[in-house]
Amino acid sequence: MTRRRQSEAARHPEWSATESCAENTRRVLPGLVAEYFALGRALCGGEPSLSDLHDFRLAGKRLRYSLELFRDHYDPALTEFLADLRSVQRRLGAISDCTATVALLEEEGLANGNDGRRLIGFLMARERAHVAEFLGHWKTKFDSPGKAAAWARYLRRDAGGSAEPDQVDRKPRSA
Repeated sequence: MTRRRQSEAARHPEWSATESCAENTRRVLPGLVAEYFALGRALCGGEPSLSDLHDFRLAGKRLRYSLELFRDHYDPALTEFLADLRSVQRRLGAISDCTATVALLEEEGLANGNDGRRLIGFLMARERAHVAEFLGHWKTKFDSPGKAAAWARYLRRDAGGSAEPDQVDRKPRSA
């Protein structure tokens, strides 16, 4: 995945020792979410490979873990976003499970013969169905219009409980 080869600075944003935790989270977390949405859009805009889908699943885990570290700095709306993110990860996990099972069967030589070929065919059909389900969910639910911008505004505004007065949105729409 070419998106995987991001610069170290993009993957590890600077945390400033001179800023409070709230200031750092308001500055860093919106960028992480924006990067995740950009990766997802690039991935879902074409025909993603299974490897790219796996890499995106890992990117979602990293984002979720990062956000969970700062859960106490946000109101309960963050829980909605984390649940939406877990939903994306579950769909990607189902794809990964099929891929790993096929690889294991082939590695162990169990893909030979009629039964093995039928099982591989079944798993590959499930894998394709899971990919289609993920793509549909991403495009219609998780990345619905305005959602990425709403989450970026939310993360900029609510860290540490100090809302910026020019921000209007209180809570992003859930998927």
